[in-house]
Amino acid sequence: MRWRASRSSFSRVTVVSQFFPPDYAATGQLLDDLTSRLAARGLQMQVLTGQPAYAYSQDSAPAISFEPNRCIRRTSVTRLWPQQIRGRAVNGVLFCLRISLRLLRYARRGDLLLCTSEPPYLPLVGWLLYKLTRTPYLVLVYDLYPDVLAELGVLPSDHWLMRLWRRLNRCVYADAQEVIVLSEPMAERLRRHCPAVADRLHVIPSWADPAEIQPLAKSSNWFVSRHGLEHSFTVLYSGNQGRCHDLVTLLGAALLLKDEPSFQFLFIGKGPQHQR
Repeated sequence: MRWRASRSSFSRVTVVSQFFPPDYAATGQLLDDLTSRLAARGLQMQVLTGQPAYAYSQDSAPAISFEPNRCIRRTSVTRLWPQQIRGRAVNGVLFCLRISLRLLRYARRGDLLLCTSEPPYLPLVGWLLYKLTRTPYLVLVYDLYPDVLAELGVLPSDHWLMRLWRRLNRCVYADAQEVIVLSEPMAERLRRHCPAVADRLHVIPSWADPAEIQPLAKSSNWFVSRHGLEHSFTVLYSGNQGRCHDLVTLLGAALLLKDEPSFQFLFIGKGPQHQR
């Protein structure tokens, strides 16, 4: 209550994403770092997210947490068929419905909303909120939907749902204050889909904290020692083993080099391709 009372007259940035620590999804880790650093600079930050439901060592966290200049509010989540596309679709829709009610409750004149593309319908929530309350919003695009569905063969590119989704995306991007993507190829694809967004499109790659992650000599690296990697050339894949990630090429290279003792392939993480 003290945070709410003392900050209620200040403008703030509200960040919305399904994943946030203690979830270990990369999206959440990056947003945690971003919002904590902005809070340290004096900006009032509010994070609207869900309970841990992705890669987690715990399945619950406080429903609300107050920190200096940062408030984290977590809503309940569903975990239906988490490794299947239909499960992610249903869980994402339910999260968006819950978070929409929160946004309508907490939206306030002077706020700025940052929506991520996780789940992929979340930017549409930001657009609808803008139409209802005129709350300006930014969109941080991590995955290009519905293009992903076409690339995976889930739906044909000319399916009515794909055409509707692209039309809604153009509305979302056209009214956004800024749109942020991770790479220039992503930016180029968005320019083709929505030329109107070209002057508000920015490329900001994902980052790492050099104070936390620093190179180590193999002789002093505990991970190398624990896994016996001192005398091999290690090819490392670390992260989500998702449907869109080209693990086939890495596995093919591993098969070609399986009789070469100086090479070792190391895969860290889980996902739909883990069993392969």
